[in-house]
Amino acid sequence: MDLAAYKQDARTQAVVERKMLVISEAAIRLGESAEIVCPGVAWRDIRGIGNWLRYKYDRYDRVNVETVWNTIHDDLPPLRQRWKKLFSDSL
Repeated sequence: MDLAAYKQDARTQAVVERKMLVISEAAIRLGESAEIVCPGVAWRDIRGIGNWLRYKYDRYDRVNVETVWNTIHDDLPPLRQRWKKLFSDSL
């Protein structure tokens, strides 16, 4: 899916935002141990994205779609790779 299609798909936007909230809550629950287990990750930003998603609405009561798009394409893949490596090393 490209950005133009994502902008037109309210259901996908809602799902992505919900999953980002779940990731944020998980990071909050990990607390300081996240830094120890997986250093070098922007944990503060990950924790903060939940509040941003909850409260950063534009005049149309939507979060900035391009910001979410950039986050899922730029920030989530490296995080996913770090976690995959962490868990594959611990098996």
